[in-house]
Amino acid sequence: MADYAQAADASAPPTVVVKAEDPSLPGISVVSCPGRPLGQLRQVKDCLVIYAAVPAAVTITVHPRYEGGSVEATVEIKRLGPDPLEAQDAPDLPAELPSLPRLRAQAVGEARRESQHAAPALKLLCHVAGRGDVTVAGGQWVAGPESPARIEGVALIPEDGGSRIRVRYRVRYEDKKLRDGAKNLNRDFVSLGEYAGTKRRALALVGIEIEIDEPYADYEITARALFLGSQVVEKVGSSVQLLGPTGREPLIGLSVAVTPAWAARANGSHQGLMKSSSPADDRSIRPVQGSRVKVFRSSPTV
Repeated sequence: MADYAQAADASAPPTVVVKAEDPSLPGISVVSCPGRPLGQLRQVKDCLVIYAAVPAAVTITVHPRYEGGSVEATVEIKRLGPDPLEAQDAPDLPAELPSLPRLRAQAVGEARRESQHAAPALKLLCHVAGRGDVTVAGGQWVAGPESPARIEGVALIPEDGGSRIRVRYRVRYEDKKLRDGAKNLNRDFVSLGEYAGTKRRALALVGIEIEIDEPYADYEITARALFLGSQVVEKVGSSVQLLGPTGREPLIGLSVAVTPAWAARANGSHQGLMKSSSPADDRSIRPVQGSRVKVFRSSPTV
C-alpha cells in the first residue's frame, strides 16, 4: 500500500502520482479508492494499493498544486498482511536460491518454449538451382551461408495443412530478356501454400516481401536472407521486405519463421521483470529526478 503520510505545505499539498513502470506487464496494477483518480494521491492520508504478483518496478512522481508550489511529500510503502517469507507456515526455502541471471535465463527459456508451442507451424519450400525443391522447418536456412545457391521460387506451407493466421508474400526477379534491358519485376501477392516465382525460366529471385494480415497483429515475421556479394539481411515485423544493396543481387539463402510478437521481445520483457527481488519493494520505487518525495518502507509486522 502507498500511504500519503506528510506534506511540507499542508494547505496546498502536492499531488503524488503512482504508476507501474511498465503498465503492460501482467501481474502489476495500481488500485485507487472509489471516486479518486487512478494512481493519484491528492492530499495527506490518501492511500492506494499496489498489487504486484510478479517482481516489477513502480514510479512515483510529485506535481505542485500550483506553479512554484511545494513538491515536498512523504509517501510510505506498507505491506498488507504478513510477509510470506516470514510466515510460520511458509515452506522451507531451498538452501541456494537461483541468481537473477539464472531466473532470467529460465524465464526466457520458458517464453521460447511457449512461443514454439503457440506459433503456427510453417515450412519453407524453395526451388534451388541445381537442387530442385528444398523444404525446411520454419526458422531454418534454405541454401544460405553454409551452402549458398540461387533461389528461383518460394512457397510458405502450413505444416498441419491449415493455419490460424493469414500470410501473403510476393517475390522480385530480374528479367533480362525484355527489349529495354534488365528489369526488376514484382510478382503479385500469393496466399499461404502457393508458389511464388517463375517456372521453367530459371530466373533468380532478387527480393521477397512477406506480410501478415492486420487482424493477426499478435504475430511477427522473422526473415533472414543472403544475397550474392553481401551480408545476411534480417527483418522482423508484421511486414518485411528483403532486398540486396542494389536490388539486383540474386537471392542465395533464405530463412522464414512466424512467432508470437511477445516472444521476439521476451528477453527485454523479462529483464524488466527481474529489476527487483520482491514484489513492489522499496528498491522498485523510483522517484523521478527533480521531485522531492521521501519514500519509506514499513516493517513487515505493520
